[in-house]
Amino acid sequence: MRFASYSALNGTCSALIGVLFIVAGFPGLFGDDDGAWWYAIPATLVVPLIIGAVASRRGIPFTAPGRWLTDRPIAAAGAALSTLPADKLKRRLIVETVIWAAIALAVIAGFTTSRPFAYATGWASLAYGLLELLASAPRIRAVEEERRTVYLLHRRPGFGTPDLTTP
Repeated sequence: MRFASYSALNGTCSALIGVLFIVAGFPGLFGDDDGAWWYAIPATLVVPLIIGAVASRRGIPFTAPGRWLTDRPIAAAGAALSTLPADKLKRRLIVETVIWAAIALAVIAGFTTSRPFAYATGWASLAYGLLELLASAPRIRAVEEERRTVYLLHRRPGFGTPDLTTP
């Protein structure tokens, strides 16, 4: 699977989970509004700020969000390594998204005190998804075009950035 396609799909899945959490945890939706709407502000800002701060420590400009999640895996890409099958990886991402959504909805429905946390987490997940979808995926395509190559996924750990290969 191409890294740009993976980034776009992973971003879309994160954004969808975020929207689901936002809706399920929306203050007042269940008649228990505690004025927690403001939780969204720090949650939406925290994720990109943390990612940008970590990237800045590695020498990536804070003003280049498209590079935050892409520079390191692209720089470490090996040549002619095996690639992950695209269909299998797409299914895995979709299944993971469905599982996260089901777990989240069960927790939100079962514990009313978790709704403000879910609401804030939703905004954070939406911010991360949009970062991948709107900044990382276009950056990967631009680097591929500039270098006249494609970046393919070699390995995808449960957490962290994937390992890449080039043909």
